[in-house]
Amino acid sequence: MNVLSYFTWFVHLSSVLEWLNIIYFFLLYTKLKKNLSLKTFIFSFFISFCSALCACTLHFFNNQSFYYFLINLQSFLTLFANITLYFSILIYKQQILKNQNY
Repeated sequence: MNVLSYFTWFVHLSSVLEWLNIIYFFLLYTKLKKNLSLKTFIFSFFISFCSALCACTLHFFNNQSFYYFLINLQSFLTLFANITLYFSILIYKQQILKNQNY
């Protein structure tokens, strides 16, 4: 765990806390607006949160070679999260346009 400086750990851990906060606030906002299409964003955010956990786990164990699979997992999760975020935006946009037509 001594490989990274305290400031780098601060950035990594604040990123994880940031994802938890955005997921929580999006859950509240979804309940407030009663719009189910917003829940697709939460799925994408959760995948990004898991990606951040991969980075923290790898660094926590001093980048040991046994945990190098986490690098590929983090890359895949980031890609998958970005793709799901794109489709979440499309779903939400479609929902907005549908509501405007009524």
